[in-house]
Amino acid sequence: MLDGEVPKGAFKNASAVSVVGNNKLCRGIPKLHLSTCPIKFNKQSKYHHLKFMVIVICVVVCVCLWLSILAIYWRRKRNKTSSSTSPTIDQPPKVSYQNLHSATEGFSVVNLIGYGSFGSVYRGRLNQKTNLLLQSIDYIGHEFKALVFEYMSNGSLEEWLHNLVENVDQPRTSDLDRRYNILYDVASAVHYLHCECEQPVVHCDLKPRNILLDDDMVAHQYMSEYGTCSEVSTQGDVYSFGILILEMLTGRRPTDHIFKDGHDLHSYVRIAYPNNILEIVDSALLRKQTQQPTTAVAEEIIVDELIPMHPNEEKAVFSLFGIGLACSVESPKERLNMIEVTRELNQIRNSFHSHQ
Repeated sequence: MLDGEVPKGAFKNASAVSVVGNNKLCRGIPKLHLSTCPIKFNKQSKYHHLKFMVIVICVVVCVCLWLSILAIYWRRKRNKTSSSTSPTIDQPPKVSYQNLHSATEGFSVVNLIGYGSFGSVYRGRLNQKTNLLLQSIDYIGHEFKALVFEYMSNGSLEEWLHNLVENVDQPRTSDLDRRYNILYDVASAVHYLHCECEQPVVHCDLKPRNILLDDDMVAHQYMSEYGTCSEVSTQGDVYSFGILILEMLTGRRPTDHIFKDGHDLHSYVRIAYPNNILEIVDSALLRKQTQQPTTAVAEEIIVDELIPMHPNEEKAVFSLFGIGLACSVESPKERLNMIEVTRELNQIRNSFHSHQ
């Protein structure tokens, strides 16, 4: 029996050739009706093809790896370049222990203002020019650490608001505009901490005692006890700011003796809001100082008298109370955020000042 491929040239005459019984023959001319021949693989060719594929794959992997390394290198180089060329944030100057010792007269008890969670608070004078506030943080290891602030001549908002210290230059009977400016200063600072830092910063202890007032009654926040609260949340700061608004407008502390049987400053304001809101406004906001002549020649006395609020002031007070209530609701999810707070305060400023 014959097998294999039938050449077409030698067997092109089908009538002269018989392939009957030779089932293993293949191909040939069509008239022979033979089957097609199986494809024969060249082992050597298959080996070269496989070798070529392996080389191609290795080259592709190496190129991808090289490109990845190059991309990482350039990214790090770009970040390093941008950080070196970007404007640096001014770092506060450091003060030596000797200078602090001299500024506070050897940490004298005469200059001791009080105590904080981390140490003692002193008042001092640096180089006979700058008044400073110093809070020591005790000794960390073998090093003395302290925070140094500019001394705020008008004390804290708590002292000013609740008449704890008599201040002739800045009487408590200030107008609504000044209280608004203090609230706006504080809101702007909290907005910066929450929204403009690389990571949100929580003040955690926002209250009148930690708001200091400089010579121009501009509010500055004090954050020495940052991080000591148990639950850190920006909404906690919003709540504290809301209570601050209510305290500044009513003149009542959150711990006032009138709050009992489940009532607090928020509910006290909510019950009066909106119809009876003027009944709970701090009377100092309604008191104006006037100069009246006396019987003596060229002498005048300053007299406090209660006068009704201007309609624009009433509208501003109403709006501020609304912000305070919205910030201090019980559910954190329902409170305003500081972006909304500053937007509302700007609207009050524009409306209030445009009608003055």
